[in-house]
Amino acid sequence: MSLNDKIREAVFIDYDEPVSKAVPKMRQTGVSLLVMKEGKYRGLLDDRQVGDVIVAEAKAGTLAVKTPVLSLKDGPLEAARLFTTGKFKVLPVIERGKIVGVIARADLMRELAEEKLLAHAKAKDIMNTPVVTVDAGESVARARGIMRKACITHVVVTENGKAVGTFSTYDLFMDMTRPHESLPFVREKLSIETQPVRSFFRRLDGIRKEATLKECALMMAEHDISELVVVDGNTPVGIVVANDIFKMLNREPGPKIEVSGLMGDDKQYMEEVIEQAEKALITLGREFPIESLTLHMKKHGKDHTVQAHVRTGGKMVAVTGEAWDIYEAVKQALVELKKILMKGKRSKKGGIRPPEF
Repeated sequence: MSLNDKIREAVFIDYDEPVSKAVPKMRQTGVSLLVMKEGKYRGLLDDRQVGDVIVAEAKAGTLAVKTPVLSLKDGPLEAARLFTTGKFKVLPVIERGKIVGVIARADLMRELAEEKLLAHAKAKDIMNTPVVTVDAGESVARARGIMRKACITHVVVTENGKAVGTFSTYDLFMDMTRPHESLPFVREKLSIETQPVRSFFRRLDGIRKEATLKECALMMAEHDISELVVVDGNTPVGIVVANDIFKMLNREPGPKIEVSGLMGDDKQYMEEVIEQAEKALITLGREFPIESLTLHMKKHGKDHTVQAHVRTGGKMVAVTGEAWDIYEAVKQALVELKKILMKGKRSKKGGIRPPEF
């Protein structure tokens, strides 16, 4: 699968040009700049580097961050792997020594979601905790200090204990580099560092705990952001980071899971059943070399029967679970499966041949 149709036009700045020339380019295009020297790519420049610069005439090249590069043959999985090596908004695409454009993180997120390449997981499964917050009344300087200490670029803004928005280095950069004549009078008189965070934060891009990774990816792509606040009501409970979604794609492949037999309205439970099986295999995988798991569902009136077949160590183990609730039937089958496997393991340790299944 190629990403060629996702390539955007690159925006360049020369290595020796002052940072002051980078600012209008960033504001106009909203993308990171590719720093070039004598026709060769030297690194990436974005708001995080420029926002902390005190001397406006500092050379762009001295602030550039080295990044991996993509080629025209790289697909979305390789692109996702390379994005996890840093906090990049774009990565350059180079072919035969020449830059042909960039792949934006937002475009890659959308591609992964639309091509159904994301794991069957939810926001609550990969969110980072605890949430780093700052009160809306705190100063910008205080918020920046919190972000530096935590090595993050976003912080959740709260008011009366409720999440009301987010504050990021990008938001601050866009405000600090706004043309002077457009600033309100009060803002001209006061240093931005001393002003309250409530003057700069953006509305909350919150997502519920049960949201799928596809929903997370599409929201990130739509708003061109790298972090989402996971909320329970109005309370922030975690943060989903773009790189964590990318890392889910590049984990070592797990056991193959197949689910069959769901009919009619019961097909809506497919993703949840797969998720239930994945979680069980994480536990079983610590004890046994699981190769595959097959779940075949049958419905008799209001009751559900689940036939589970697992292949481990070259042998097949079969169990059955039954209950009125489909999830409970799956749970019973998986619990019974673990009991049989553990029984066989104990017998083997005791020198007794484990039962054949």
